[in-house]
Amino acid sequence: MAKPTTPKERCAAAIVETVPLVMHALRLELSRHGTDVATIPQVRMMALIEREPHLPLNRVAEVLAITQASASTMVERLVQRGLVHRETDERERRRIRLSLTAEGKAELRRRRRVAAKLMQDYVAALEDAKLEALTESLSSLRELFSRPTEFPPEGNET
Repeated sequence: MAKPTTPKERCAAAIVETVPLVMHALRLELSRHGTDVATIPQVRMMALIEREPHLPLNRVAEVLAITQASASTMVERLVQRGLVHRETDERERRRIRLSLTAEGKAELRRRRRVAAKLMQDYVAALEDAKLEALTESLSSLRELFSRPTEFPPEGNET
């Protein structure tokens, strides 16, 4: 692949190279502080359910890039552990609506505290100006990726 030359190309390359490193560090730390309550993939599912309550199961599978059968099995385990509530949609009987239980919300908060502490430890070596710049950049990235799913994002032709 050619070396990125434009700001857009350099930014995209930096994201593609950096996000997997951050996620790897998070997964390792969350696994170390985990319990038998929920696996990392289950925590990812819980975070999605929290972000988009009542998301149908087929959409959960699609967003997490897993099969619907895997998503169904994962939901069943989370329901059995009391972390997720599953109910049938009253209007569409074949559709299942998912939401976090109070226990599920508490587990997700706990895992996020561990992740935040890890990130604080990592960035502690950076000077304040770099921390501010990084925070601003990450806020822009979060805003960009928090938009409703559309590709390419509006105004960005590929």
